[in-house]
Amino acid sequence: IGILTPRTATLSSVSSFDPKEWGEYVVVKPNNLNSGAGVKLVRTIDLSARYDELTAIANDQFLVEPYIDHSEDGYPTEHRVLSLFGRALYCRRNRWGNKRPPLAEIAADPFGVIAANNNTMGGHMRSICNDPDIISLGERAHQAFPECPVIGVDIIRESQSGRLYVLEVNPHGAVWHLSSPLAKKMDPEHVRELYAQFNALDLAADLLIQKTRTD
Repeated sequence: IGILTPRTATLSSVSSFDPKEWGEYVVVKPNNLNSGAGVKLVRTIDLSARYDELTAIANDQFLVEPYIDHSEDGYPTEHRVLSLFGRALYCRRNRWGNKRPPLAEIAADPFGVIAANNNTMGGHMRSICNDPDIISLGERAHQAFPECPVIGVDIIRESQSGRLYVLEVNPHGAVWHLSSPLAKKMDPEHVRELYAQFNALDLAADLLIQKTRTD
């Protein structure tokens, strides 16, 4: 549907990745973990040599993507749109509490952190995001998943170009961060902001009424 997503390939012991095509750095991540677990930044030319180390993290399929710099003022930043039937119930910005170290330093460290949603880089700085382009993109992404009533769309903005990319949509659930276990760990004032941004509960009720009458 014309939405930008990172180029993605499956990592294997015989994979070959050309830095001219994939860039100097790539992100390697397990397909079935979450909260940034197992996500690593690697020099593209080092992928083959580090294959055993990278895949020992989990018994899983591993994916490779070009690294897309998505820092704002030096802080890696990502956005989450909670979408019900293609309407945003909230849009939140999440960024590191610390500035990102140089990429070469992260890639050289077996324990280096790169995922924007990792908990160890100074904590999460969460805030409401009212950027209309991000909200619109989160809603549009739902068009590709009409069978899923609720999705959580993760979006980044490339630092140099300003282009927006959808990283994933989490169609399996566990995204209702208004009253989820994760929401209970958040600052209560921020959770109230999520409820209030688009009047989430009233909007959800109206959307459910419309869907019930339509179907």
